[in-house]
Amino acid sequence: MSIPGILAVITETVMGFIDTAMVGALGALASASIGLVMSSTWLFGELINSVAIGFSVQVAHAVGAGKLERSKKDI
Repeated sequence: MSIPGILAVITETVMGFIDTAMVGALGALASASIGLVMSSTWLFGELINSVAIGFSVQVAHAVGAGKLERSKKDI
């Protein structure tokens, strides 16, 4: 289960390096904009992942307790 997650993080990091290398020739302003976009994208992505993880825990608890209707409501 963890291998796809690890590969996703590595791929995202490599994409950031590639973006920075491609835009680096355009100047400091372009490089700064890539840094801003990358950090903002990371922040919002992690916030969404946190919410998804929280919901999956609630659903798992409801399914484990045999409360399938509650698990459907949590989704």
